[in-house]
Amino acid sequence: MPDISETLLPRLRARTLPGLALPPGMIVPDYGGGTVANLASQIAVWLGAGPLGGPPLYPELSAPLGDDVRRVVLLVVDAMGYPIFRHLLQEPGSVWQRLAGAGVLSPLVTVFPATTTAALTSLATGVPPGAHGMLGYEIWLREYGVTANMIAFSPMALDAEPGLLAQAGFDPGDTLNVPILPRHLEDHGAEAHAFLPSHLARSGLSRMHLSGAFVHAFHSASDLWPLVRDTLAHPGERRQLLWVYWPMVDTLSHAYGPASEPVELEVRALGRALEETFLDRLEPEMRAGTAFVLIADHGQVPTPPVPDFDLRRHPGFLDLLHIAPTGENRAAYLHCRPGKVDSARKYIEERWPGQFHVVSQESVLSSGLLGTTIDARTPSRLGDLLVLARGQAYLWWSPKDNRLLGRHGSLTPEEILVPFVAARLDRPF
Repeated sequence: MPDISETLLPRLRARTLPGLALPPGMIVPDYGGGTVANLASQIAVWLGAGPLGGPPLYPELSAPLGDDVRRVVLLVVDAMGYPIFRHLLQEPGSVWQRLAGAGVLSPLVTVFPATTTAALTSLATGVPPGAHGMLGYEIWLREYGVTANMIAFSPMALDAEPGLLAQAGFDPGDTLNVPILPRHLEDHGAEAHAFLPSHLARSGLSRMHLSGAFVHAFHSASDLWPLVRDTLAHPGERRQLLWVYWPMVDTLSHAYGPASEPVELEVRALGRALEETFLDRLEPEMRAGTAFVLIADHGQVPTPPVPDFDLRRHPGFLDLLHIAPTGENRAAYLHCRPGKVDSARKYIEERWPGQFHVVSQESVLSSGLLGTTIDARTPSRLGDLLVLARGQAYLWWSPKDNRLLGRHGSLTPEEILVPFVAARLDRPF
């Protein structure tokens, strides 16, 4: 089956959005078929449930799998960006090369911002972030009067204690204003299974995305793939989605940098486990009608420590804001004091020339960067200005020590491009 990277990548790179002038090299999403959000709709179509949220993937990405798919095994590798994956393909005989050679291989663009909370929510709903409102790791929730950690669902100042927003009435399972994929499949006679690390299996974010799915908690790759095999061995009558989430590439990339030895070793170990304990142990009846899809939610860029990016060194700049920045270190939202928007923009452009690109809220919303449907909560969460990092730049505003050597969120190819591999397991590979 085809490697369409060379034809699709120029198309993705050439895309522009009306009224949004960006620095050279930045890539914007095409929510008409070229993003992680469209994969949710495509999975629903494959499993006979009809589109969810928006259109499915471009036809050249989906058609080679045929129209008789009964089960989809979806492996989401957090932070395994497209450049990293292309590097893996240089290793002869690797499972990644084996899968890519047997299936459809292409880059996709993740959503904006290029971060887990936004991308996984789009993968679970089929809509861009503007429609679901999960706009980053840190979000100003006007309705609760707090800046919240949108993974822990707690105030940022207390994010070591997950779930504290529940005390204010926040219910992760009832927060999204759009349908989710597991419920959509259920309504159309299919079912979803979610395989999650044990510490995430009952988390607020998992409840938000995967309500209605059968949740299987695993501890490592050693018990993950036997759990997936066992589910395939007992398929029942309904079509199935098997959603597998692997977080460790992201964890190690933050800690050591995306090009580090620990990250490379982790990806290789994941590949060996996938091949030896899953792909090579499937019985013919497990393969029948089964498609395997590999995707990532975003990539990462190296971010060596730069003291001048720490906003605690810039009290005059912070005085221009109502609250500390929100969003992501590489895609920050500024909530400016009245009359201070131009001053905040000027400070960034003069203090760090060429390191950041500043966009107004109006341009973000009108251009379609977040999609064309905007939830009523999105503008207040977005703030007045968006600060997009270039190169290895970032803004740091937390009172905690700055220990991250890899980050994401912006529109650079390393962050926004992710691999898409789809192969039928009942065909030779």
